[in-house]
Amino acid sequence: MKHLVTAHNGTVTIASAGEGQGTEVILQPPIVCKRTSKVPMTARRTMASMRILLVDDSADATEALGTLLELDGHEVKRAQKGPGALRIVESFTPDVALIDISMPRMDGAALAQLLRLRAQCSQTKLVALTGYANSASRLLSDERVFDDHLTKPLSLDDLAEALQPS
Repeated sequence: MKHLVTAHNGTVTIASAGEGQGTEVILQPPIVCKRTSKVPMTARRTMASMRILLVDDSADATEALGTLLELDGHEVKRAQKGPGALRIVESFTPDVALIDISMPRMDGAALAQLLRLRAQCSQTKLVALTGYANSASRLLSDERVFDDHLTKPLSLDDLAEALQPS
């Protein structure tokens, strides 16, 4: 989404005050001016379409981020709990799984470990989503569960970087 908006000189901002506080997405399109040039401008995709599994217990955050990713051309499957994510991967092999690590009952680290055990997810890049940067760093270095982490609120630049192939 960011690439589409910024290609037209607009901005996208995502913010959240924390768990249970919702997510605010602000799209600021540019002011449209009459062009004098007859050469059409086209937005160029900088990244191939990916299959993305998005797991977060916040319905609003899941819907907002999922919609942004879909608008950027990705195929997105959403789950709000670990068991739901496990059911999804029975018929959907994600290139990337974006997983909130602070979920009730089955946390993101437990889900990531279960995904690692599934043959169809052996090449899936696992990215932790967390409001606590220190927790994600520990998961990356100590347990080798996640390939990368993103701190909430998400920066669209960091998200685009995390979606790049390893």
